[in-house]
Amino acid sequence: MTPELLSLDEAAVYLGCRPKTLRKIIDRSRLRLKGIPVNGPTIQFFQSRARGAILFRQSWLDAYIEAGTHRPEAAPMRTKVAKPRTQRAMPAAPTSASAFGFFYLPDD
Repeated sequence: MTPELLSLDEAAVYLGCRPKTLRKIIDRSRLRLKGIPVNGPTIQFFQSRARGAILFRQSWLDAYIEAGTHRPEAAPMRTKVAKPRTQRAMPAAPTSASAFGFFYLPDD
């Protein structure tokens, strides 16, 4: 028996997003299939022909959700490490008046 396939609109409802957002993810997935590097999530889908209906298995949608799920307990705890404070040296005073952009000749 074949698993039930969900339409794009049904899959969007299942994922809790708009169909337009799911279409963007599908477009990104098509680029990745062509070997083009993409930024962002991709999803597995079925389309029998060009301009045909886009269908999803529920297990594919569950895998997409699982891939995007972040579990705080799985990540190691980061603790803030105090950096040692260093004394900053004061900048040296200019030794010549040319540092100010003009020449000053002191009275002798």
